[in-house]
Amino acid sequence: MLIYIALVLAFTFFGVYLYKESEPLGVFRGFSNIPLKAVQLLGFGLLLGIFTTLGCMQLTVSNIIYPVSFLVLLDLDHLPSLIGVSQIIRPAHSLIFLGITILMIFLIHRCSAAIPIIFLSTFIAHLGLDSPLFPLLTPLSLEIFEFNSKISTLLLLFSLNLAWIGGKLINISETRS
Repeated sequence: MLIYIALVLAFTFFGVYLYKESEPLGVFRGFSNIPLKAVQLLGFGLLLGIFTTLGCMQLTVSNIIYPVSFLVLLDLDHLPSLIGVSQIIRPAHSLIFLGITILMIFLIHRCSAAIPIIFLSTFIAHLGLDSPLFPLLTPLSLEIFEFNSKISTLLLLFSLNLAWIGGKLINISETRS
């Protein structure tokens, strides 16, 4: 989990470095909106944990902690805005970040694809839950992509399926050991 946090923060501060005045500014949401957003992320993270648990038919702390943590901690990329530092919009909400993180998680958890799949599930869910503007190719491009509500709904449904698949992969890796 510490490596994941380090990757989010690395992408975040790289986003601060890349920021130019002509780019859309990432801003920190109002403090009054944070509790509602936190409940939304925590709730869907728990739902992903339940789907992971259903997939492997085994309730463990990690089946709940990983999805909730991955889902919530992605928003650490708002940290510079919190302290008044200009940054690009959502630097860690990027497919480049996704690829690097999946590779790092896979290298750490060599024996199983379950954790990378569960992370993919949470990343996709986070995009589905967030407002629809994302720099999907940061740091290669700062172009902002917009999702409509249909895409957001599809992302959430897909993320639930991936969480269940991640749970199934936990079962497979445990039977091989």
